[in-house]
Amino acid sequence: MARVVIVSQGDEVISGQVVDTNAAWLSARVQAAGHTVVCRVTARDDEAEIAAVLRRAGEWGEVVLCSGGLGPTTDDLTASAVGAAFSLPMGLAPEALEALEQVAARRGRPLSSLAQRMALWPAGARLLRNPVGVAPGFTLEREGTLYAFLPGVPSEMRAMYDQELHQRLVARGEGPSRLVVIETTGGWESKVQERLTDAPLEGMSLHYRAKIGGVQVKLRGPASMPTEQVERVAGGVVERLGPWVYAWTLRDEPLPSLAQVVGDRLRERGERLAVAESCTGGQLAGRCTAVPGASWWFSEGMITYSNAAKTRQLGVPDALIAGHGAVSGEVAEAMASGAREAAGASWGLATTGVAGPDGGTPACPVGTVWIAVAGPEGARSRRLTLSGTREEIQQIASAAALDLLRRAL
Repeated sequence: MARVVIVSQGDEVISGQVVDTNAAWLSARVQAAGHTVVCRVTARDDEAEIAAVLRRAGEWGEVVLCSGGLGPTTDDLTASAVGAAFSLPMGLAPEALEALEQVAARRGRPLSSLAQRMALWPAGARLLRNPVGVAPGFTLEREGTLYAFLPGVPSEMRAMYDQELHQRLVARGEGPSRLVVIETTGGWESKVQERLTDAPLEGMSLHYRAKIGGVQVKLRGPASMPTEQVERVAGGVVERLGPWVYAWTLRDEPLPSLAQVVGDRLRERGERLAVAESCTGGQLAGRCTAVPGASWWFSEGMITYSNAAKTRQLGVPDALIAGHGAVSGEVAEAMASGAREAAGASWGLATTGVAGPDGGTPACPVGTVWIAVAGPEGARSRRLTLSGTREEIQQIASAAALDLLRRAL
């Protein structure tokens, strides 16, 4: 297993004008090849700075993957920076020139003198063919480190990596590391970590990723770790996290969303759902209808933002709203029951709250949300005290409402 450093370059990348999707994609592919990414670096369009980064990257890793700067313009400085970094003479590389001439011939035009700059390489460089674009890439071995230089255009970079480089990295690795992905909701990152503080990991490493409405937990282990051992460690972690876990897998594959997990359970039971939303403004219904096949289990959604709408569409009594306030457990439960009854559904979900940034009071500050679920055995509600932007509060509230139903099923 090699230590890999990923280097991106370009003023537009480091300034934030362009999002560096190349580095993220390469990181995933490197791990799939059985290696570890130890560092990602971005350099400006400056030859001396790129050269310094490349020298340092060789100290950090046995493989260095660099994207960008292979074109013919004056700000494409990768090849010259490589020459400067390792004191290598520059010259026209016959194999790169031939590759460029082939592209030009396919396009029915001669190779321009400007385009020939893309074949000006440091001594010792070896060709990486570009199957979908023009600029060729190259590799270079220096003091036991493999450097690979790929185009910055994402489609060209990905095609070149997959066709020319991935299998070489697979041959250097021991296979993909063992991975367990666990999706949770309902517990903050610190609380999730507390439950796993002394969990027996048997050589696996533990990683957390906080997301709006949940925490993703990952376990990584060496490729040689037996499946039985991975399952034992994963099972112990899942058991400690308890009902916070709504999906997990032993493979690097997409997991179902919280809404899909809820929908699958409803479909298995032959039951349907209706939702009534105030503060989430349709996000709860949106999460449900984003799931393919939602028509099997989702009946309808009602956005009852005003008090009058709550009364007219859901049958919430005016007196209940006047007595408890629109943001209350009593009103949330009446909304959920009203949605269930109006749609003839098995279950009703409701949200009501103050998403902000204004509208709060000392008794009901911004971030106060009530969620409720109504089912065959009655209704119950839960108060949430949230923080964040308006959109974040809406997203967390809609996730919490789905989780309330998941735990009731």
